[in-house]
Amino acid sequence: MAIHSVSFDDDAEDDLCVFSGYDLVLTHVDGPDLDWEEVAERSALDERRGLVIAQVAVLEELIDEFILYLVDPADPEGYQRNLDKETISPRINKLERILGDLAFLR
Repeated sequence: MAIHSVSFDDDAEDDLCVFSGYDLVLTHVDGPDLDWEEVAERSALDERRGLVIAQVAVLEELIDEFILYLVDPADPEGYQRNLDKETISPRINKLERILGDLAFLR
């Protein structure tokens, strides 16, 4: 299976190929039928996936910090616990509402 456009900041036009289900079948039936180029491509894809996960975690922390700074709740720990129960989309919506309310007040 070829993967296209894995990263926005990657200028490479080469397709990244990941293991197929057939490769897994061969692993159980015969011996692994993987070439080193395929292993290197899978490693590159895993590194990029890890980078994306790290970037998402940093963005979530920044959004939480902005919300906590703007709201300035009486119980920051409790407010943070409630924020942690939400996924990123409701957090972004909450930040946009808060910023809109603050712009309206000015």
